Amino acid sequence: MRGSVLIVHDDLGVGRCLGGFLETKGYKVLYASTGQEALAVLEEDVPRLLVIGVGLPLLGGWKLIEALAHYPDLSRIPRLLASPGDAPAPLAARALALLASRDGDMKPDPTSAPEEVLRRVASA
Repeated sequence: MRGSVLIVHDDLGVGRCLGGFLETKGYKVLYASTGQEALAVLEEDVPRLLVIGVGLPLLGGWKLIEALAHYPDLSRIPRLLASPGDAPAPLAARALALLASRDGDMKPDPTSAPEEVLRRVASA
């Protein structure tokens, strides 16, 4: 297991597509559909990446980021913000790029090229 990624998104389809793809790359995927659920998950696990939908109900994405700023360990987790119109494939490619840069592995992975991500997400 390469670590965990927390997907905080209120669109179940986006979360499942993105999460399924990241699981094939060896990441444990955690899910939350609101900012409040995300904070509860973060009490138990510190992921390597947060994917946050900006239009979350209750505690929105921007408010979640503000809340994370009060916790030094959590404020250092890289974040990828997802707008309501973002498709899962480009999000997956950006998430893999962020994770690779944290690993110090800047070599391109041919299976993370946007075309390959689109193909894999479409077949999921």
